[in-house]
Amino acid sequence: MERIHKINKLLVITYNLGGLCLMLIGAMVGVPGPPGYVPLGIKVITGIVFGTMIVAHVVRYILEKRLEKTG
Repeated sequence: MERIHKINKLLVITYNLGGLCLMLIGAMVGVPGPPGYVPLGIKVITGIVFGTMIVAHVVRYILEKRLEKTG
């Protein structure tokens, strides 16, 4: 149960960071460059944040299923 609480805290953090990443990408409308240009660093950071979020959801799902089986 303790692990699930820690993963829930991680998910809250990653959701907030993901929102910040999306706001950064959305704010780049007036950045000089070709249309749709997003710097590589922001793409990498966004990928890491959303990848972490997906992994945390999968791990939490597995832990909850194990908890149901054990009672």
